Amino acid sequence: MRLGCVFTQTSLDEAGRPVRDSNSTTYVSGLLNSEQFGRLIKAEAVRRGARKARRVVVLSDGANWCGKAAAMNFPRALHILDFYHAAEHVRELSRAIFGEGRKATVQFKAWRRALLRGKADDVVRAARELTGQAAEPDEARRQIAYLQKNRPHMQYDRYRREGLFIGSGVIEAGCKTVVAQRTKRSGMFWGQKGLEHILALRCLKLGNELDAFWDYIFGLTKTRKAA
Repeated sequence: MRLGCVFTQTSLDEAGRPVRDSNSTTYVSGLLNSEQFGRLIKAEAVRRGARKARRVVVLSDGANWCGKAAAMNFPRALHILDFYHAAEHVRELSRAIFGEGRKATVQFKAWRRALLRGKADDVVRAARELTGQAAEPDEARRQIAYLQKNRPHMQYDRYRREGLFIGSGVIEAGCKTVVAQRTKRSGMFWGQKGLEHILALRCLKLGNELDAFWDYIFGLTKTRKAA
């Protein structure tokens, strides 16, 4: 199951933080491979006016398929790695190097602050120098490779100066409100078609488009009867 959303942002709050435009979020979901889902989210973005937007931003968790889908469907968009996913990898990196305990916690907090200041290169460089003494060297190298690969998408100081979102909380919440609350409760069992149909309706409802959908469906029915 894949889930994505499209929203607009035109303002900041009093503290200079980005604010989603009210009622601007629409969702798409489906049991789709990455190529199919990439086309689906692109179609929704185009429908919502992406081709006329002053700027298009793709915010993802850094999964390989997300990067490929973004490059294929939004080649000119700014791609940002969700800061909280990046920070979680830094947490795991700290543990891999120092093990469990206060030293790992202190290092994680320092590296997290460095990420916010746009110093991902410094974090990667420092971690590489420590791999020789790591508690779990293979895991440390794996986390370093993740950060190295995503360095172009971790310029958080720049994104914050430009008033852009650096967190994908809206989609994390959507996993619960769009999918889990309607399809994963106790006693619920779904076939593939039923699941996709109910989630399509769920996306329409939470995107404030359900009334327009029924108007369209009833309009088609009246047209066919008249014909």
